[in-house]
Amino acid sequence: MASVIKADTLAQIAAHDSIRPVRFSAVIGIWALLSVILLVIAAPNIVAVRFPDPDDLLRLLQVRDWLNGQEWYDVKQYRMNAPDGAPMHWSRIVDLPIAIIITVLTPILGSSSAEMAALIIIPAITLLCVMWAVAQLTNRLGIGSSGRDAAYLACLIVGMLVPVIHQLRPMRIDHHGWQIFLALLALKGLLHLRPERGALLSGVALAVWLSISMEGLPMAAGFMAAFAILWLCNAQHRGLLVTAMSGLTAASAILFMATRIFSADGWVQYCDAISPVHIGVFALGTGMLAILSRINPAQRLAIVAGFGFTGSAALALLYSAAPQCASGAFGQLDPLVDSFWYQRVYEGLPLWQQTTGKIIQNIAIPAIALFALLIHWLRFNRRNQADMLQNFFNFLQTAHGRTAFMLLVAIAIASLVERAAGVACIFALPIAANLLILLLKKVRRFNSPLARIGGTLGVFTMIVPGLLVAPASALISKRAQKFEELTAIVQDAEKCQQIEQLRLIQELPVGNIMTPLDMGPAILFASDHKVVASGHHRNDTAMRDVLNFFSGNKDAAYSIAKQRDIDYVMYCENVAEVMLYAHYKPDGFMAELRNDNVPQWLEPVTLYGAEGLRVWRVKR
Repeated sequence: MASVIKADTLAQIAAHDSIRPVRFSAVIGIWALLSVILLVIAAPNIVAVRFPDPDDLLRLLQVRDWLNGQEWYDVKQYRMNAPDGAPMHWSRIVDLPIAIIITVLTPILGSSSAEMAALIIIPAITLLCVMWAVAQLTNRLGIGSSGRDAAYLACLIVGMLVPVIHQLRPMRIDHHGWQIFLALLALKGLLHLRPERGALLSGVALAVWLSISMEGLPMAAGFMAAFAILWLCNAQHRGLLVTAMSGLTAASAILFMATRIFSADGWVQYCDAISPVHIGVFALGTGMLAILSRINPAQRLAIVAGFGFTGSAALALLYSAAPQCASGAFGQLDPLVDSFWYQRVYEGLPLWQQTTGKIIQNIAIPAIALFALLIHWLRFNRRNQADMLQNFFNFLQTAHGRTAFMLLVAIAIASLVERAAGVACIFALPIAANLLILLLKKVRRFNSPLARIGGTLGVFTMIVPGLLVAPASALISKRAQKFEELTAIVQDAEKCQQIEQLRLIQELPVGNIMTPLDMGPAILFASDHKVVASGHHRNDTAMRDVLNFFSGNKDAAYSIAKQRDIDYVMYCENVAEVMLYAHYKPDGFMAELRNDNVPQWLEPVTLYGAEGLRVWRVKR
């Protein structure tokens, strides 16, 4: 068996060497074209300084505070939750490239223009990294000479994958785009033709991902499961899991020391960020797996038992040192914050609770990839004479088998948490692009021009069904007029929250503002004022006060205003969060304010030129 595996590996390397390499210049050309298109689309938002998400605003504020003197290890937001400040779980790893660009360009462009340049450059760099990784993987998984053509097609499709390009568009500087790139690096390591080097790459990429966001933990577990399955398939692969775990442990420890160890809460056992307990768990798992590899049990059942014992020991350490983590990263949220805020963050909800258009956008490319992988499996099973179970183990050792496993893991996670759909789609893309390029080549051989046009349109519809479903639904729906009315309301609300308009509140004496959670970052960005909270879960006590203020009665609101030393109450009409308070609590304080039932302890403030923005001063 060993000689067969070695010969197969050498054959793979020889076959790979014969594949036409992807030209970086071609990828650059596609990236440049796509970047220009994205810039044109985003131009109105760039001019209006309208960020895709409040997280992008707060990320830039965090970088700005750091460059203005806040310590590297201190990521607390001090203009929130006064006087203590709001604790944040974000990593400086994401801040670093943003800060570099701002620092380099400020002497040339000035600080404001340098920040705007960073808002454009950082997503563009992330997009290029993602496209290059996708091109490499697509070529690696190509069939014959079509791999390179499929790689270029995949680069184009990146711009049409809504769950992916949403995280890579201009001004999207938060960590989600980097997560997609790091997931691709981990997959590239799993498929590497030099297995030990690839396992190390996967481990390090996963460590960086987890240091940025613990959202990557389920995927990290999936990758380690993939390396474990390779060990079960062939004992010669047993060192890969140990190498991957070693890379994960060492890189996690280094990054923790570089970014968190000297912070005020560096040794607190958090569940939403890499903490000492997580590094201890990784180290324990690495050590136990190294011992198991040294023993090298011959029976698969014994290996599985070793995995089970290692996992049990790791979980025992985690839950004994940090029992609060048994309920997950958000298990300690205040009940009101959990029910009223967290359970209504749609990107954190399961796929089946999303709109039809979003579901189709999220599953289209993965469905194509799964169909292509099924064809690969059937052909592999037909070519090999071993029994089906042995063929299954053999297939899992191939590049397509490993990709299939990780794609299924990504789809399972994305079905439970919608925001993970970007990783599922990007994992599916290399496989899907190879199938689509073969279909396009077949379509070109049709004799009838009409058939060629129809076939090409059919392939295009497979690539971007989501882009076609939403407009079609709006056209045929009886609620199209209602949809247009709702769109107009939303546009008015967005205008109210524009930075230029919110800068009008800078005319007011600096104070502490009670405002809906989603408006908090924009107010901090546009002015020198303070706010109570934003939608960031470590500050859940302050978040609870905001929710109670707007959803409770006027007496409860007054009590919170006194306790929090609130100077102003402020909100934009027709913002989703505002309407949510009024809808679910029709007798609450927000509903009263919207109906102009304003208590005597609030004095209206007029800001000329402010459209839809309502402001009151709290009387002392």
